[in-house]
Amino acid sequence: MNKGSKRLALASGVLVAALALGSAAYYTDFANLNFGSDAESGIGGDGTKVFNIQVAEFNPDGKPNADKWQEADTAEGVDVPIPGADTITPGDTITTELPFRNASAKLKSITTFKLINRTTPNGKTSDPEMLAALKFTVKLDGTIIEETGPGAVKLEDVSWNMMSREFSLGTLAPLEEHKLQFEITLPLDQAQTEEQRNATNGKVAYFQVHFDGGSDK
Repeated sequence: MNKGSKRLALASGVLVAALALGSAAYYTDFANLNFGSDAESGIGGDGTKVFNIQVAEFNPDGKPNADKWQEADTAEGVDVPIPGADTITPGDTITTELPFRNASAKLKSITTFKLINRTTPNGKTSDPEMLAALKFTVKLDGTIIEETGPGAVKLEDVSWNMMSREFSLGTLAPLEEHKLQFEITLPLDQAQTEEQRNATNGKVAYFQVHFDGGSDK
C-alpha cells in the first residue's frame, strides 16, 4: 500500500467509527447541585461575607471620617492625631473619638478592646512618670464604660502593668457601628508639690488601642 492509500484507509476508519457511534444514540439527562446559599457562594466566606472589623479613617486634624473605613490590621497600627497631645500640661484633658464597626455582612462579632503600652517603631518606650499620672475615661457612644488611672471612679486598683486586660464592647450585629471615645487627663492635683508635678515635664507615654473581634452566629 502506498502512502496515499494509507492516508485514505485511516480517514475511512475514522468515518466508520463516527457512524457506529451515531447509530447507538440514547437519551441523556443530568443534575448539578452547588454547595452554598446562592449561586455565588460556597463553603466559607467570600469577599462580601468575610468576618471583618474596621475602624474609621482619620483626617490630619484628628477627626474621623466615618464615610471611609480601614482595616488597620498590622502590628504597627494606624496613627491617630490628637490635638493637644504634644503640649499636654497638668490640668489639661485631650479627647479623641474612634468609630469602629463590624464590617461582616452575615456574622456577628463579640468585640473587645485593649489599651496597650506600646514601643514605637524607633524603639522608644513610655516614661513611667507619665504612665503613673495619666487618667483615662472611656466612653461608648457617649456613656462612660471604664475609668482608669489616678482618681478613677472604677478600676481604681488597676495598674498600668495590667493595661492589656480586655474590656467588652458587646456583641455587634452585622454592619453595626459604634464610637469609642477617650478623654485623657493629666490631673492638676496628681502631685502635692511643684517638684512632683514637674516630674511629667518633657515625659511621653505611647499607647495603642487594640480592637479585637470574634465571630458569632
